[in-house]
Amino acid sequence: MACTLQSSNEIGGRLFAELTHELFSQLATAKYVKTEYRISVYGSSANDWKSVAEWAHDFDLYSPDNMWMVQIPRIYTVFRTRNVVQSYGDVLRHVFEPLFAVTMDESSDPKLARFLRHLGGFDSVDDESRPERELSSEYPLHRSKSPRSYTHILCAAELSILNMARRCDRYSLGAVSDGLRLAIRE
Repeated sequence: MACTLQSSNEIGGRLFAELTHELFSQLATAKYVKTEYRISVYGSSANDWKSVAEWAHDFDLYSPDNMWMVQIPRIYTVFRTRNVVQSYGDVLRHVFEPLFAVTMDESSDPKLARFLRHLGGFDSVDDESRPERELSSEYPLHRSKSPRSYTHILCAAELSILNMARRCDRYSLGAVSDGLRLAIRE
């Protein structure tokens, strides 16, 4: 049995949770130290967020010294090749629709609502050692991997709308900013 540091695996993310609790204990004794631990939401399923929120809730993975940073791995081509999703639009829907739903009605998923109060931002992660193609109006979006710049634009647009909705509803995702931020490393 392979055991990886993930929130959903053969052992229900228990090892990852135990290590996170150990780090939280160390944080509690460290003066002036704040962290942003990372967790992945893949966008392969509409249940990705539910899984992460239940994991965080079930293991009580919240600390006043930590904000969660969600990584969105750019593995659309893997999902498309395996027919997990039909388009990049599916990935965006899986990543953002649950966030909009809980923003509009926290009671629709209280565990996710709580997790969002401890979410500091998003990061798009990829193998950045590979050369990047230029963004073009001729780009065949449905056939191959989209350029990082294109996916960043789409995610930034979704985040902008989500932050506006959360501000209108008295919410601000993250203690360090007015809303979620997309970390883009070039």
